[in-house]
Amino acid sequence: MDVFEWVASVVGAVLAAWLTGLLNRIVPGAARCKLALANLVRIARPASDDRFRFVLCRLEGDGDGRDTETVAKAFREVSGVELVRSDKIVKAEGAADRWRPAMRKRANAILQDQRGDLAIVGSVAERGKALNLWFVPREGDGTLARESQLYELKHAMLKEDFHNTLREQLVATALSAVAPLVSNEARGRVLAKSLEQVARKLDVLLQSAKVNNSLHRADLLVAYGAAISSLGERGGQSEHLERSVAAYQEALKAYTRERTPLVWAATQNGIGAVLSRLGEWEGGRERLKQAVSAYREALKERTRQRVPLDWAAT
Repeated sequence: MDVFEWVASVVGAVLAAWLTGLLNRIVPGAARCKLALANLVRIARPASDDRFRFVLCRLEGDGDGRDTETVAKAFREVSGVELVRSDKIVKAEGAADRWRPAMRKRANAILQDQRGDLAIVGSVAERGKALNLWFVPREGDGTLARESQLYELKHAMLKEDFHNTLREQLVATALSAVAPLVSNEARGRVLAKSLEQVARKLDVLLQSAKVNNSLHRADLLVAYGAAISSLGERGGQSEHLERSVAAYQEALKAYTRERTPLVWAATQNGIGAVLSRLGEWEGGRERLKQAVSAYREALKERTRQRVPLDWAAT
């Protein structure tokens, strides 16, 4: 073997090892390099007024990236949304009053780098089956304020029916989280169109017999309630807010105080927020009284000692 053949064989072996991931502990793999290049191209493009940029971070514990890719599929072909992938992992560490600010800070740093509007971060709870996710907008807490625990999708399995159920839940939650970021008419139209589409799909799902797990149904009801509430606030439609309250109240049939105390409290808090807005619009006192009642219910579990940030927010 001459020198050129020897060099070619060495280069070929190294290239094969790189492509198959054997050198990932030393250098980034082919998939990560491809992702980095794709992101550079996206970031170089000017920000658009007629779409939102969602940044999906690599999920903690997702070694081969399979479950992160499953989440990415949910946001493909969503009108008005550009999905950017990040290889960075955002972890939740420590007590609730510490990890939430730390996680928000890390997520916001990634959003700044990627010029994004919403970061989707989390971990794999069970390979191929269940995820823990948070949706962190550029401004505000997003689903970090949902409860002191993880925003869990533990009732929805990531299998064949993924695009029929979990997809709409993810999209509705993400769109609701970025709703406060709407700053111009173009983005407002994009958000309204996307919210209308996902709310309609969730409504069809909830009316069908496909969702027979009570907790999963409650998850979808909360996602629907958030979407229809955001849509109603943008359009000034009180009937949408009334449907939101009804969805949250139906979710409480599964989210009982005994079964899921913090989720129950978060749902009560959501009811209070929507009723408060209805009371402002209608100008009467009855809605505001109902809102106060819902907030007081939430505070039975959202105590200062247990979840100080949620207690303060309520």
